[in-house]
Amino acid sequence: MTVFTGEVAAEHLPEGLYELLNTDALGGLLGRERAIQPAFADIEDEDCPAILSRHVAEAVRRALSAAKPADRVALANKLLQELNITDRIAPGPTQLQSLHRPDKLKRRNMRRPTTKLSDSRVAQA
Repeated sequence: MTVFTGEVAAEHLPEGLYELLNTDALGGLLGRERAIQPAFADIEDEDCPAILSRHVAEAVRRALSAAKPADRVALANKLLQELNITDRIAPGPTQLQSLHRPDKLKRRNMRRPTTKLSDSRVAQA
């Protein structure tokens, strides 16, 4: 099976149907394909934010994975600053795990599921 994800491209794209964003990496790959004619279509306005954000999110994920752990928050905040987003990530990073009244429920009584709450399977349940 041929895989194509952002900057990580296969050597060959077989004939077939695709919904790949037209990027430099895709253009380079298609430039080597002489026997196959690509067909591109404009992206609908309502689909554009989701398609572009998936591409950007994957690029950001790769950059954060490649960065030193101590540099990740600063890199993420730099990207947010470039987008004029004022909600910066606090040093750590840390995640809010629970909220409770100290007199009503003890933390040890709140058991976390083994699956992360952010997992889409839990969010849909």
